Amino acid sequence: MKTKRIIVIILAAAFLVMSFGSTFAESELHKKDKIGKKDEVNTLYYTSCIISNDGLHHMQLSGLYPVYDWSGDFLIPADGQKSTCRFCGHEIITEGNPFFGWPIWNYITSDSWSVYTNGTVVKNRASVYQMRYTNSIQLEGYVWGY
Repeated sequence: MKTKRIIVIILAAAFLVMSFGSTFAESELHKKDKIGKKDEVNTLYYTSCIISNDGLHHMQLSGLYPVYDWSGDFLIPADGQKSTCRFCGHEIITEGNPFFGWPIWNYITSDSWSVYTNGTVVKNRASVYQMRYTNSIQLEGYVWGY
């Protein structure tokens, strides 16, 4: 009986360590990969997904998410496209819809917005200085529609 308890405790501890480790690895994943490239239209992006075989973020549509500044004004309107990399979980919200071949326009990556709640409503908040812009339909390191 005592051996079963020890085995259960060891397994539970191993499970906790593994789940914490994967969460930590995902959160640290892009901090190391971020290089902060800027081009002539003020874009900022991650160059690679270290989990996918081709090094690209394979983005899937996650829903419509507005982004507000701290005074409550829209930085990205209510139909902003939130996309998630199916390999590493990296997220980006774009004003345009690259899934339909439209320009990306204003965008922000998940390391730049904060989630705010007043108890009933959850909002994505960011500073205008964290927003980036491109009139291109592509960002280096991203593939849309997978």
